[in-house]
Amino acid sequence: MKEKGKTELFFVMMLLFLFGFSILCDSLLGLLGFSSEQYVHPPNYTEVRKSIEFEYKFAANSQGLRYREIPLTKKSPNERRIWVAGDSFTEGWGVEQNETFSARLESSYSASENSVYFINAGLTGTGPLEYMYALFKVGIKSNIDGVLICLFANDVQDTPEAVNFTPSFSNYSRITRRGVHYVLHAIYPRTYILIKRIVTSKKSQQRDIIQIASERAKAKGIPESVIQSWAAKVPPKLLDAANKNQFNGGILMAGLLQPDYWTNALDIETELANSKWRNMKSILDFMVEACRNRDIAVGVVFIPGAFLYAPGSH
Repeated sequence: MKEKGKTELFFVMMLLFLFGFSILCDSLLGLLGFSSEQYVHPPNYTEVRKSIEFEYKFAANSQGLRYREIPLTKKSPNERRIWVAGDSFTEGWGVEQNETFSARLESSYSASENSVYFINAGLTGTGPLEYMYALFKVGIKSNIDGVLICLFANDVQDTPEAVNFTPSFSNYSRITRRGVHYVLHAIYPRTYILIKRIVTSKKSQQRDIIQIASERAKAKGIPESVIQSWAAKVPPKLLDAANKNQFNGGILMAGLLQPDYWTNALDIETELANSKWRNMKSILDFMVEACRNRDIAVGVVFIPGAFLYAPGSH
């Protein structure tokens, strides 16, 4: 019995050691600059992005931003720093870094005696909630003078639909995660995000868009006739590229799974869209007020796209 007790104690001690060691490793990831959330890119990350539409080099600095490395403190009192918040259109999906609109703004406004930095904080696939957290968790450290919030129509759809939503600096994980995901992220925040990125990357290497969309459609109760009609309309060239991860398959699947996506985003016709719009407005109001309280100038612009207003694109 004594030997059994010693064995059990050994296993308990080993589990406690491994638990403590894993938490230590997660903390070390933080020291290396890895974020505990997905509102910025991985730090010092580079890759070549390819698709049937483009090929370009992507690079993020030590802050996880698609921007060159700059010191957190200003070099001169004449220096001005503008934080540019947004999604893929701000990040510059599909173009080289010097071709992003933030880089062009910086080139236009900067002079030898008056430097203006337009810090690109865009992150593909995010919405206003992520813009807010990136700004106040990362952007504030850079001694910014102004914030330019760049909205796209799908920001309505990319906003949480939580009832009685109230923006704050501390409720991001609780809003965006539920159950075991919330618990795992609470214990291992950086490891959770890192593993999620790796898994997402592996899943996207080779896939069957028709099968994935069909399974999701059946789960939502969409009739088989509608699924077959959609599948017959998908352009073979785009389907082949999406299966090889050379084109955004989500765009193709939206025709089946979210046929009212852009209508809801632009016209806010449903109660769900209205709920998201109210939450989006709360986030923007919160950001503007928080900036003004810090004497940071703030502007909001809408980025239109011609296809948004073409019914055939919906």
